[in-house]
Amino acid sequence: MAKGKEERRRFLRVDDVTEISYSPIEEEPLREAKTLDLGGGGIRLISKEEIPPGTTLSLRFDLPSDPPSSISCSGRVAWIEEVTEEGETKYQQGITFIDIDEASRQKIIRYTFTKHYQLKKTEEVAIEVNQIKKSYGNLQAVKGVSLKIKVGEIFALLGPNGAGKTTLTRILSTLLYPTSGSAKVLGFDIIKDKREIRRLIGYMPQNYILYDDLTARENLEFFGKAYGLRGKTLWERVDEALAFTELERRGNDLFRTFSGGMKQRLSLACALLHRPKILFLDEPTAGVDLKLRKSFWDYFHQLSQTGVTVFITTHQMDEVEYCYRVAFMNLGEIIIDDTPKNIKSLGRTKLILTINDKRESFEVKDYSRDSAKILRDLGERSRQITSIEFEESSLEDILREKIRGEELRD
Repeated sequence: MAKGKEERRRFLRVDDVTEISYSPIEEEPLREAKTLDLGGGGIRLISKEEIPPGTTLSLRFDLPSDPPSSISCSGRVAWIEEVTEEGETKYQQGITFIDIDEASRQKIIRYTFTKHYQLKKTEEVAIEVNQIKKSYGNLQAVKGVSLKIKVGEIFALLGPNGAGKTTLTRILSTLLYPTSGSAKVLGFDIIKDKREIRRLIGYMPQNYILYDDLTARENLEFFGKAYGLRGKTLWERVDEALAFTELERRGNDLFRTFSGGMKQRLSLACALLHRPKILFLDEPTAGVDLKLRKSFWDYFHQLSQTGVTVFITTHQMDEVEYCYRVAFMNLGEIIIDDTPKNIKSLGRTKLILTINDKRESFEVKDYSRDSAKILRDLGERSRQITSIEFEESSLEDILREKIRGEELRD
């Protein structure tokens, strides 16, 4: 491939997923910024009219959202070529941004990626698990687990190390046979239909499986070819995955030079290359800082909006709030499976009053009703209250109590 062509493929097409209005401007932008582009090049715009290279444009991107939003910036035509689209000769321009803030650039990238990714919903249930068990000799790692996960859900499997989370994930990813029980992934049996399932899922293991002596781009191309991607499709998928995970400027750097967080992002990019319908992510945010964790959850929510089902294992309790559904696993068993809101409602709320420098605690279920009753019952003593506090059970407290209850039943 000639160098010019190789450079041009780094320009991502965006006009097929969003409305772009543009007009030439005579003067340079007042706010000249360092060129910021998509996928190492820029954007591709196909139009009926020819726009000469070097022309500075005023650009406006209309991104459908609630409420609707738009992004305005400036760009410059870097190259032009004739293309045939639906039997009609048109002009394809490569445009680099010269005046855009980073947040807006990322918004365009992520919107474009998710629109290109958009899945057609053909099933209601993504994963169905029926009494799955897995034993290693006398050790039962998974003890009769049953689950049903809807298409497009972000489902978190929580639990301490050794709870059986990774074992169950590997079974559902067809990397491990169960001892007994059955499961279907998008309607396919995990034992009989392994090949079909592997085409439809992406798996991001807890430990890196990428190659230190390859660049980020070379790693992605290697795994893309393993998924059967070739030529233009492979190149475009690699560029989009790098842009989506904010690694486009490090595409030609060796994997071994990456920080832990960057390695995690590249692992996610690899899992997304073939546009899977289900993502299995084993501890994807382990060892990354709070800012990067927030970015990862932004990625997951954007993917969920396209119809991708996200199955995550984690031991970090604070991540529950980001999920649609949560199951907690302990010693190979699911002990609770519900929405974060419903799980939190199982906790206790305490009203703590300081009366005459002494703290008194009262359990309440309804803040307004129960608190008012407690204050009425205190009578004259309520005049001596100097402070009022509410204390809610943490998710960890709720789960610890649930585990204790299960142990007592056993």
